[in-house]
Amino acid sequence: MSVSPRDPHAIKAMSPDRLVAEFRPLVGSIVTKLRRELRIRVSIEDLEAYAYEGLLDAQTRFDPETGTYFSTYAYYRIRGSVLDGCRKEGWLGRSQDYRRARGMGELLE
Repeated sequence: MSVSPRDPHAIKAMSPDRLVAEFRPLVGSIVTKLRRELRIRVSIEDLEAYAYEGLLDAQTRFDPETGTYFSTYAYYRIRGSVLDGCRKEGWLGRSQDYRRARGMGELLE
């Protein structure tokens, strides 16, 4: 029996290896985008490690009954995990993060 990555209840039942394989493109795009936006010189592998922690955390915390798509929920958990990891390692401070995020928002207006 195959587990569909589109079925919110199936996400909870996926093995960690299958989850990582299914959501590798999402993780890659988030990591690439953050690295470019924040202009930090950190290896992709280091950022991906935090991203995969966020993905596995998202699987644990995800509630399929909310009606939210897992990919939407996971996006914010993954992004937050990468930012937290960068802060923890000293690659990015909170004020630097907020300044850059605010600057990006001003550019979009």
